[in-house]
Amino acid sequence: MTQASPPPRSNRSFAGPSLRVESLEGRELPANLIPGGIVAGSINVAVEIDAWTFAAHAGDRIELISSSTPKQAGFKVYVDLYAPSGTRVTGFWPDGNVTLSLNETGVHKAMIRDDNHPRAGRT
Repeated sequence: MTQASPPPRSNRSFAGPSLRVESLEGRELPANLIPGGIVAGSINVAVEIDAWTFAAHAGDRIELISSSTPKQAGFKVYVDLYAPSGTRVTGFWPDGNVTLSLNETGVHKAMIRDDNHPRAGRT
């Protein structure tokens, strides 16, 4: 067996811009929804939005169900559903099933928030 040796190191120094890493505010990537799965989230600050994604094909029929438990009086979850193109498909409040026939193939995104953004709660 032959092993490759690393390339020779250069003794030259390079002048140019330096790179500095700065921390940004906390960010979360969307979590995946799975068919038949149940997920839980939490809206901890008034302007927070949780994102969940799922892959689907044009013509697929799906059912979405949401619930809401307030941490603060008046909290009520609201869900906006977006197609892969970014087009808003629908929006809905909890305590009901939403059945849809999807028009696009790709990754769809459900954005969950307080209906007026001022309160916190569990989704």
